[in-house]
Amino acid sequence: MFQKNYCFIIFLIFINNILYTNSEEESWNQRFVRKLSDSIPTCPEDSSVDKCITDAFNYMTRSSVKGVPELNIPPIDPVRINKLNIQFSNNLIRGKAAIRNITATGISKGVFERVHYERKGKDIKLDVKFHLPLLKVTGKYRAEVVINNAKFSSKGLFDISLIELRSNAEHLAKLYERDGHTFLEMTSVDVEPTLGDMKIYASGLVPEPALNAALLEIVNSQWRTIYRSAVLSTRPSWLPIVVNYTNNFFSHLPFDLLITNRKE
Repeated sequence: MFQKNYCFIIFLIFINNILYTNSEEESWNQRFVRKLSDSIPTCPEDSSVDKCITDAFNYMTRSSVKGVPELNIPPIDPVRINKLNIQFSNNLIRGKAAIRNITATGISKGVFERVHYERKGKDIKLDVKFHLPLLKVTGKYRAEVVINNAKFSSKGLFDISLIELRSNAEHLAKLYERDGHTFLEMTSVDVEPTLGDMKIYASGLVPEPALNAALLEIVNSQWRTIYRSAVLSTRPSWLPIVVNYTNNFFSHLPFDLLITNRKE
């Protein structure tokens, strides 16, 4: 039990790292875009809107290597984070961790397989199916963990690979008017990410190299259980962050520049 729960900390660190990485590092310029360049895809609200939005999302993903300055989108492949501090807890384990020199690669290889768009008045629903072949995250960590009233400390390097990451997400949003334009505000997200495989490496879990290797063997053999537990336990923290990040983006980019010819 100790070995399984102690290794659980590594995946908790990873989950929080990825979500906070993409939500807290950037400061957003409050001025908004008034005109898009010809290179930015737009979509008429007609029978082809689903395919058009899917293609536009994939264009934005491919562009993420260099970023899209016009839309205030920084380069996100790789994502680099200098430092991150997190806290975590569940019924068996609690603690805190400091993560440094984080690098996440592979985001630009993601594919939006399908986007379904619905609008009723000012209410919008987006169903999004996404596939990422490989997401690799590396960095340094220092953690203090309490398990059954026993305290443990560890530090070292970590290298985590998420293989065949897929998600089906439902996004609900409302439209509002500001400065002569229509903007989008997301109200909720329901997403269930799944994995084909996961590989975890971490040094310094325990001082003895042989025991460290044994712990990693356990966590890699039980990654499905660990992954499900981590997603569920961190969900209340990262879902609001995803919503806030999306709303920051769309406060800069009027919705009526992306979806044209709307009929009320």
